[in-house]
Amino acid sequence: MNEPLPRSWSVGHAVLLALVYAISGRVALLLALPPSYASAIFPPAGIALAFVLAYGLRVLPGVFFGSLLLNAWLDLSRGQPIGLDIAAPLSIAMGSTAQVVVGRLGLRRFLDSDSRFDTASSVLLFLLGAPIVCLTSASLSLAALLFVGAESVQALGPDWLTWWIGDTLGVVLCLPLTLLFIGHPRPLWRRRRLAVGLPVLISIGLCVAVYLKTVGWEQEQSLKEFQLATERTADELQTHLAGQEFVVEELAAFMSHAARGEVTRDEFRRFASTTLAKTPEVAAVEWVPCVNDAARAAFEAREARDMPGFQIKDRTAAGTLVRSARRDRYFPVAYVEPLAGNQAAVGFDLASNAVRREAVVLALKSGQAVASSPIELVQEQHKQKGLILVRAVQADSECPDLVLSVLRLGDFVSKSLPSEAAALDLHVDDLAEHMTVFGQADAPISANSRSRELHFGGRTYQLAATPTGRYLAEHKSWQSLMLLAGCLFGTGLLGALLLLSTGYTERTETVIRDRTEQLERESRKTAMFLRNSSDGTHIIDVHGRLVEVSDSFCQMLGYSRDELIGKRISDWDADLQPERVEFVVQARLENRLPTTFETRHRRKDGTSFDVEVSVGPIDWDGERYLFASSRNITKRKLTEQALRQSEHRLQSVTDRIPMRVSFIDNEERYRFVNPAYEATFGMPRAELLGKTVREVLGDGAYGQVAHYITRALAGETLSFDSEITTQEGYRCYRATYVPQTSDDGTVSGFVAIVLDTTRQKLEERRLIELSQLDSLTGLLNRSGLLQRGKMVFERSRETKGMMALMMLDVDGFKQVNDTLGHQVGDMLLRGFAGRLIKSLRANDIIARPGGDEFAVIVEGLAAETDASAIPRNLVEAMRAPFILESGTVSITTSIGVAVYAGQPDVDSAQLIKLADSLLYAAKRAGRNDFRIAAVESAPAHVGAGSS
Repeated sequence: MNEPLPRSWSVGHAVLLALVYAISGRVALLLALPPSYASAIFPPAGIALAFVLAYGLRVLPGVFFGSLLLNAWLDLSRGQPIGLDIAAPLSIAMGSTAQVVVGRLGLRRFLDSDSRFDTASSVLLFLLGAPIVCLTSASLSLAALLFVGAESVQALGPDWLTWWIGDTLGVVLCLPLTLLFIGHPRPLWRRRRLAVGLPVLISIGLCVAVYLKTVGWEQEQSLKEFQLATERTADELQTHLAGQEFVVEELAAFMSHAARGEVTRDEFRRFASTTLAKTPEVAAVEWVPCVNDAARAAFEAREARDMPGFQIKDRTAAGTLVRSARRDRYFPVAYVEPLAGNQAAVGFDLASNAVRREAVVLALKSGQAVASSPIELVQEQHKQKGLILVRAVQADSECPDLVLSVLRLGDFVSKSLPSEAAALDLHVDDLAEHMTVFGQADAPISANSRSRELHFGGRTYQLAATPTGRYLAEHKSWQSLMLLAGCLFGTGLLGALLLLSTGYTERTETVIRDRTEQLERESRKTAMFLRNSSDGTHIIDVHGRLVEVSDSFCQMLGYSRDELIGKRISDWDADLQPERVEFVVQARLENRLPTTFETRHRRKDGTSFDVEVSVGPIDWDGERYLFASSRNITKRKLTEQALRQSEHRLQSVTDRIPMRVSFIDNEERYRFVNPAYEATFGMPRAELLGKTVREVLGDGAYGQVAHYITRALAGETLSFDSEITTQEGYRCYRATYVPQTSDDGTVSGFVAIVLDTTRQKLEERRLIELSQLDSLTGLLNRSGLLQRGKMVFERSRETKGMMALMMLDVDGFKQVNDTLGHQVGDMLLRGFAGRLIKSLRANDIIARPGGDEFAVIVEGLAAETDASAIPRNLVEAMRAPFILESGTVSITTSIGVAVYAGQPDVDSAQLIKLADSLLYAAKRAGRNDFRIAAVESAPAHVGAGSS
C-alpha cells in the first residue's frame, strides 16, 4: 500500500480532485440527452476512485466538494439560484463519496495493493467489480432525490439505468487513464501512457463523434414531430377563434330584431344558452344597446323592472363600480348570459373604459367583429386576462347596438388546445400590445422553439411552442445512448487488453530482472556462506581430495587454505584409513541422501578432537562432489558426560526421598517414576512407565487432578491438595506440578512431586475440633459457634431459607454457684446442656459461648411460628427440677430468638446483636420466658412469649 501523504499534500490533492471532478463532470454532462442530466459516461466516478487509490482516504473531501460544486454549477446553468434547495446536491455528493469508499475497499480487498492491473485475474475482477461498485451512487443518490421530491417515480428507472451505466463506464475508462499520471508504481504507469492512454483516448473521441452525429439525427427526427404537433395545435386554436367570430355574427343577426323591440331577456337567454352549449370555452355573451343621455333615465327604469337596482356604471381605477357620469351616449351591458358569476358586468358602460371604447369604435367603423386588447374583466378578480369580441348590430343606424362575447383567455386557450399540446410549453402573445395573454410571461425561447401567427377580430397573435421535459422524455431515443455505451464499453475492453499486455510485458521483464539479481545474490551468498560458515564446511571430489574449504574449517584444523586444498580425507580424519578413502567417497555419492555421523579430526599439530560430520552429494559444474560440514562436538561430549553423571546422582536422590516423583509427558503418560510409586500402587516401575495417569490412578482420583494436569501442560507451576477414601482408609496428598519446556519453548511435560499428608491433616483436624469444643459440656464453644453459625447464615442467604438464632441464659445460676459451690454449678451446666440436646433435633447446633450462656441455631424453618414453638418448649423443659448427686436444683431459662429469612442486606453481627437484645428483654420482663423478632424488625416490635 502507498505511503501516507503529508497533510499539506493531501489538502492540495483534495482541492485538485474537486476542480477536476467538477470540470470533467460538466463536460461529460454536455453529452446528456434532455431532460435527463445523466450522461452515458461520467468520468468523475473513475477519476475520484483513482485519486483515493493513489493518495488514500484523506482526499475524500475532494470527492464530496467536487460533486457539490458540479451540482451547484448545473443549478446555475438551469437558472436556479444557488442554495434554494441544497438537499439534492448534498444527497448526490454523499452518494458519490460513499461509492468511492466502497470502490476503494473492494479494489484493496480483491486486487494487489499497488493496483498494477498486470494479471488476467486482476483485470477481470476490475471489469466485474466496477458495475457492482457503481450500484452505490445511482441507488443512494436517486433514492435521496426521490425522497426530497427532486426525482419522479416515472423517470426513476431510466435515470437509474443511465446513471449506473455512466458511472460504470467512467470507472472502467477513466480510472486507468487517471492512474497513467498518478498511479503506483510510477515507472509502470508512465510507460503505459502511450501504449494504453493514446489508443483509448482516440477510441473515446471516435465514440463521441459517432454519438454526436447520431444525436443530431435523432433530434432532427424528434423536432419534425414537434413541428407537426405545433402546427396542429395552431390550427386547432385558429379554428376555435374563427368559431368565436361566427358566434358573434349569429348573435348580431339575432339581435337585429331588438331595434323593433322583438327580443326579450328570456328570448336572449334561450338563444345564448344554445350558443354557449356549443362553445363552452366562451365566458359570456352580452347585448349592449346604444343609449342617448336623454333616454338614460327611461332605459334604467325599464331595465330595473327585470334587474332591480339597475344603473349604468363606470369602473374606477380601484376597480369599484359607480354610477356613470353624464355624457352624450352610453353602451351599457343590458343582457348577459350566463348571468350567474357575471352579475357585476350588468350595467357596465363599455365606453367608460379606453380599451373597450377603442374596440367599440373600431367595430362601429368596420361593421365587422373586432377583438379588444387584453383587459381585466369586470367579473374577474385579477386572475387572468380577457378580451371582448365586439360586433355592431345595424351598423348603419345613428346609434347602433352592440353584441359581444367575453373570453377569459386562459380558459379559452386551455379548452381549445388538442390533447397533444399538454406535452408542449405554449404561450400566446398579442403582437400589437407586446403582451403575453396565455402562458408564462417572458418565457425563454430556445433553439427548439417554434411559432406561428394567429388572426382574430382584426388582431394578430403569435403562438410559440417549446418542447417540455415530458415531450422530450416521451420522444427520447435510446439508440444514440446505447450506441455510445456500447462503443465506450468496447473501448474499456480495449483498454483492459492493453493494460493486461503491457502489465504482462512489465511483469515478465521484472521477473527476469529479479531472478537474475537473485541468482547473483545467491551466488555471492553461497560463496560468503562457504567462506564464513561457523561450521567447517568443505567440498570433496570423487577421489577424496579437497577442492574448496571454509575459513572456519582451516581454523579448526590449523592449516591455511592453500595447505588444505588437495589434501585427502585420511590426512585429517583420524579414524579413516587411506586405502578406504575412495570406497567411502563412492558409497556416500551413491547413497544420494545426506547422512550424519561422528568421527575424530586430526589437527596439523597432531592432536585430535571429536566432530559431527554431515555429508551429502551435490552437482557442481556438471561434476559430482561431496558437500561436508564438520562441527566440533568436544564441549557437547563433555556436557553429555556431565549430564549422565548428574542424572545418576538425581536418580540416587529420587530413589531415596519419601515422596512420589515422576515425569509425565504431554500425552499424560508416565516417563519416569521413583521407587515410591512401586510401594503406593503395588506394581514394578517398568509396568508403570508408558501408562496414562487415568490408568494408574483410576477414574475417581483422576477426576480430581485432571484440571491441574491441563494447567501444568499449559505452562503453569502449581500446588494443590487432594484426598481419596479407599478400602485401606482415608488419605490426603499435597501435589506440586512443575512444567518442563523443550528447546523450542513448547511444554514437553511436567514433573509431579506428591507427598502423603494424611497424618498431618488428621492431626490438624483433631486440633481444630478440640479448639472449638467446650471442655465442660462437650458442646461447641464460642469459636465453634461462630464458625458453624457463619456457614448456616451464608447457606440461608443463598437459599433464602429461614433460620433462628437463640441466646439462652440460666436464671438464678449465680445464686446456685455462690451457695452450693462451683462443683454443683458445673454439674448444673452439664445437666442444662444435656436437657438441651434431648429437647432439640440432632442437626440443630448447640453451643456454650461462656459462663451460664448457651446458644442454639436452628435452620430449615417453614415459618416464624415454628421458631416460636421451639423456645416455648425449651422454657417449659427447663422448669423441671435438675437431679444432681448433691440434691435437686430448680432453675428456669430466659431466651432471645432472632429470626433471619435470607435478606441480602443483613449480616451475621446484626443477627447476634438482635438475639442478645431480645434475651435481655426477656430477663427484664421477669425471666422464665422468651422474646422473638425477625431481624429486620425494630426493638419496638419485639414479640412476647406465652409460656
